[in-house]
Amino acid sequence: MTSAGDSDGGGLRDRTAGRAADGRVRWVVIAVAVVAMLAVVLAAWMWMRDGGDRVAALPDAEAVWTQIASEVPVDPDRRYSDEELGLFGLVDRVIFDTPFYVRFRTAEDAGKADASRDEYISSVASGHERERLAFEREIEDAVHSAYSSLPSDLGAGGLLEAAFVDAMRECAADRGYPNINPMGASEEERAYYESEFGLSSESFYDLRLECAQRAASYPTLDSEVRDELLYRVRKHYLEAAHDYLGNYDIVEIPIEHDESVIHPLEESYIRYCLEWLAADRESCADQYRVELTEEQKAAPVPEREPVDETTPYPLVGQPCGFSPIPGDVIIDRDGRFCDKFENLEFRINHPDTKESRSYVGNFFYGGPRLLNCPDSWAIDGEGKCRYPHPEDAAKREAFLEAHPEVAEGPPLISSFYPGRD
Repeated sequence: MTSAGDSDGGGLRDRTAGRAADGRVRWVVIAVAVVAMLAVVLAAWMWMRDGGDRVAALPDAEAVWTQIASEVPVDPDRRYSDEELGLFGLVDRVIFDTPFYVRFRTAEDAGKADASRDEYISSVASGHERERLAFEREIEDAVHSAYSSLPSDLGAGGLLEAAFVDAMRECAADRGYPNINPMGASEEERAYYESEFGLSSESFYDLRLECAQRAASYPTLDSEVRDELLYRVRKHYLEAAHDYLGNYDIVEIPIEHDESVIHPLEESYIRYCLEWLAADRESCADQYRVELTEEQKAAPVPEREPVDETTPYPLVGQPCGFSPIPGDVIIDRDGRFCDKFENLEFRINHPDTKESRSYVGNFFYGGPRLLNCPDSWAIDGEGKCRYPHPEDAAKREAFLEAHPEVAEGPPLISSFYPGRD
């Protein structure tokens, strides 16, 4: 669960690699050739079957989770238990498969595997399997975002991270490389390792993967200390999953198929297709692999409730609860994407720029209304829209200095259900 990493893309945002890119909508995948599709299926299957070995290597996981569950009661309004939703396994997957190089040689490999799962959900999986995989993806992202709120001895620079780093360095030394940084290295460092120690980049990646899989069980810690720390991490992340299920409109999808459960992802696709003209709906349904009834195919385009277009969207500009980085704010109407507050300020205050026009385009469906100054922000003496907490920029700088592995890339994603308000 350590965040140790470097420019190769490890750490808090390693799971977002390849997910969001300007001008693309991640969950729209055009059907490709049969050979490519089979490759997607195979990659996704390998992604889903991988993991769990490191968890199994630790003792009494079932007993530990039983104790944690007794201390973290389930909301009585929940339909399914934590066991039925598989929350314990999802939390452990996040803990023991982070950073990315516990499972993958490179950030590129991690990104490809993540994209393969997304493509499998979008283009291959159907019915309960598709809904369940989408649910797992959303819960895992919610759990990942709870890293930033871990107590200091569990988060960045804490005992667990220090133990992971110690185990990595010990492993590298055992393999004959005591003077390298096995957590990750820049291109220049890897070139130095090759010239100085004869360690090629490919061999470095192999070494890092081997050592990370060893370090993920925290062998340098006393077993009682390790188990107590992991107990607290598991409890913290389970509470985060509970909070997410309770605070957002999430449909619970159990591991076992339940005929009475609606298909939220499928329903969202259908609602989206119904917004198209009748002549185009079948192509939309084919694209999203959903079926429309004859009545739905012929139904008029739903009328939208009149909206005061001069007012800002309520969520835009609000603090981003699923980003660990200070100063990240919500930048779309549905609350799925976050970015630096300076970027939103620029787009609002310079609406005629290329950046602003791109911002209100297809990727951030919502139109020019996105560029209204949020109610919670301020207007300065020059009439410019300003974020009310500019000191967050200094906090972010300090955070990134303490977490060099966190790359400021494309916006984070919190929800994968299109059309949900």
